[in-house]
Amino acid sequence: MNNFYILGLDVGSANTTAIMTKISDNSLSICGIGKSKTNGIKKGSVTNIEQAKISIKQAVNEATKMAGAKPDKVIVSIPTIYTKNTKISRTINVPNGEIGIQEIKRVMQMVAESVVTTDDKLIHILPYNFKVDQQEKIEDPIGICGEKLVVDANVITANQNLVKNLLKAVSMAGLKVDDLVLSGYASAIATLNDDEKELGVCLIDMGASVCDIAVHAGNSIKFSDYIPFGSLNITMDLSQTINTPLANAEDIKVNYGKLIKSKTSIEVPTIGDSSSTNLISMEVLAEVILARIEEILMFLLNKIKKSEYCENLGGGIVLTGGLSKLDDMKNLAFEVFGNNFPVRIAKPKKVGGLTEVCEDCENSCAIGLCLYGAGGYTSYEMDSNGDLRYKNSVKIDTNLEEIKENKETEIKNDSCVLDIPNQIEKPNFVQRVINIIKGMF
Repeated sequence: MNNFYILGLDVGSANTTAIMTKISDNSLSICGIGKSKTNGIKKGSVTNIEQAKISIKQAVNEATKMAGAKPDKVIVSIPTIYTKNTKISRTINVPNGEIGIQEIKRVMQMVAESVVTTDDKLIHILPYNFKVDQQEKIEDPIGICGEKLVVDANVITANQNLVKNLLKAVSMAGLKVDDLVLSGYASAIATLNDDEKELGVCLIDMGASVCDIAVHAGNSIKFSDYIPFGSLNITMDLSQTINTPLANAEDIKVNYGKLIKSKTSIEVPTIGDSSSTNLISMEVLAEVILARIEEILMFLLNKIKKSEYCENLGGGIVLTGGLSKLDDMKNLAFEVFGNNFPVRIAKPKKVGGLTEVCEDCENSCAIGLCLYGAGGYTSYEMDSNGDLRYKNSVKIDTNLEEIKENKETEIKNDSCVLDIPNQIEKPNFVQRVINIIKGMF
């Protein structure tokens, strides 16, 4: 079998990540990774196409050079901040009395025509319930006899112009995009196991400017949302509170775990005068960082509680993304979520090749994009091209066995471990920071 290369491109607000995977001898492996600082994109939106192009090109060139190949398929993430969810139900008659793939295509097309407008770009149609006549919760309707087929679906669309700007930057970087995938969906593919999905689980990808929320129930994403806060807010808070340049604030945040264990004060340069320094105690650093993390977690909890799915999260809360790596995040999250939901921090599932790439939570989305490109999507869905994707196995378990796309391409992966309320008032963060500053003088 000839090698087939899939590139997953995650263009974040802080970093752009490109991961190259290779399908060879029916197995999937990571063969290249590239990262660059993202410029020209803020909170998911392109603000400077030329700068965005340069960031994308740098990451992609690094990944393809490491892989020694160019991609055959390119999958790009779409930030949740671009998108909206629409729940819809549609019914069709089954003229020959038995449901086949044509009936599923027909009902999915009906859903698309009912929701997607000229201002929208379709990203996914994700069915979460099939019903045949009066029988609910049909896992796979193919071959089922009946007179009517009903589908309940979550339609994810994005602002057409926002998508066009991102695609233009990617195209200028020399890439042809084959498919777009919701970032939270990609992260869910990379991190969630079957039990969590069956019980109902909320996946939170904690990024630089945005935290993406995706609620997975059964075999589909039922709800997605976001909060416009992330790790960059912590960097900004540190910079403003202790009057130090952003680069120094970022270093302090990244090394917070080591610093806090030292229990000593540190000298930091001041803004505008590199020869001048301030002596800052660990108590001040801890208070600033923990106050913002608590606020972010509380906002997330509020979002989840306001959704209609908070009572159906038996699989709990799963955190991934760069911010989830912050020292002691699991305990901090447990303090906020623990009375409501179990919590775990998730790295991406193991994929062969450069296995160390799977040890970094920052790579969850990009790895999930590659897995999606290799067939790790839900049982049935309409993708961003308006094509129906389906496979003959609902289960995505310890490998990508028995998965067939609609083009009847079978991909088997022996090396990839794929397990594939009351409103809470937000804390007065501003007042807490003011109190910290007052205590410094």
